[in-house]
Amino acid sequence: MRPLGRDRRVKPIRTWVTRFLPDGRAVSAQLDPGLPDPAATRRIVFSLDRARISASGEDVLVAVRWSDNSVRAHRLEFHQGTFHPAWTTLVEPGADLLAIGIIGGGFDNFHQGDRTAFVYLDVDSTGAAYVVVPSTPEVLAAHDALFGEHLLAGADPDHFDYGVSIITGLSPEGTRSYAVLSGLGTGKRLLNIRATAQTLWLAGRIRTGNEPGSWDGWVQSIEASTGQARSEHLVDVQGGDMFWDLAPLGDGSLLAVGSTNYTQNPSGLSVSDARDNLAVSVGPDGAVRQRVSLPAGPGGRGNEVTSVRVIDGWGMFVGLKNGPGTHAEVFSDAFLSLRPLP
Repeated sequence: MRPLGRDRRVKPIRTWVTRFLPDGRAVSAQLDPGLPDPAATRRIVFSLDRARISASGEDVLVAVRWSDNSVRAHRLEFHQGTFHPAWTTLVEPGADLLAIGIIGGGFDNFHQGDRTAFVYLDVDSTGAAYVVVPSTPEVLAAHDALFGEHLLAGADPDHFDYGVSIITGLSPEGTRSYAVLSGLGTGKRLLNIRATAQTLWLAGRIRTGNEPGSWDGWVQSIEASTGQARSEHLVDVQGGDMFWDLAPLGDGSLLAVGSTNYTQNPSGLSVSDARDNLAVSVGPDGAVRQRVSLPAGPGGRGNEVTSVRVIDGWGMFVGLKNGPGTHAEVFSDAFLSLRPLP
């Protein structure tokens, strides 16, 4: 929350983590951001819900964007029936973030206007964590100034290209192991990450032209131990494709989910009301192997698969149907579906 009047001190928002036990009891812990400078510059905070959580055994890791727009990672150990703070690591310092509103519409389907405020987190099987934040000139400059690194040197300011995101690797003990700029490309939109012990995956969408349907699903793989790029694929199913999530499979392929068959204003943020859900297996070469059929809502409304997990040869899909586009009435129905892996 922003301070009022002449009081320019940073007032941290409050964040809790709650675990619901099998017997129905709830155990909560409040996170301490440990803001180091009570006189830090006040930032415009246009969203207070930017946090991600990931489990590591019985423990949890949380990445939070706090009220000075800084990003911190927190690890909470769980034993003897309660949470115990283990460490807090500063991932990104405070920086100004800008938002873009939609004129004449009530719903920003793919979080385009406030995407700079998002944080992404995942933990691999070793307990190492990966925190990813969208890259902007302000974020890059603040990062380099605090950590003495030179990520801005890898950007292309002459073409207003400051990279897709900053990837920070953290050891199981919370030590920063590296920070890298994930790559250039003004048409790329990051929407999620997933990590294994060998590979960090970025997922989202990429603009491929100037037509309303000129979007493909986008996947990039990163060497988890170094942050170096491995491969990048554009996945074209039909006009207007995007990925909300993915699940790596044992043979090197992926199960990727999102939306397809949508259109978007080529010079704006408005997305069509009609969208089809998308769940496809994608080979190591980026080629679509098979599409999975999932529940859908009535015609003319939106369908999206927002999350996928793989459990014992089954895919667990979560999403929405009968959802809105930018200008439709805002309501939707949720679904959970289990399907054998293709």
